Amino acid sequence: MKDRIREIRKKMGLNMEQFANRLGVTTSTVSMIESGKRNPSSPTIKAICREFHVNEEWLTNGEGEMLVSNRFDKLDALCDEYHLGDVSKLMIQKF
Repeated sequence: MKDRIREIRKKMGLNMEQFANRLGVTTSTVSMIESGKRNPSSPTIKAICREFHVNEEWLTNGEGEMLVSNRFDKLDALCDEYHLGDVSKLMIQKF
């Protein structure tokens, strides 16, 4: 898992300090996790998944896609596919 966490951090273009701040942990914690000296806690795993839209199954087991699309990504794709404007998009969002 340590390599996947490093991969997420690098993909997001963050240094250890920035990554740690987004998760609410110390830079030392991130360093120890990435070096394999410490396993991430369950709350840290949940924070990584929530903050960076990471698939928890991929993070913990290496299975599936790294990132999960959020509902707004799907809405944008739907609007593009059907050539919907901003008003239609807003109506769908509110619904």
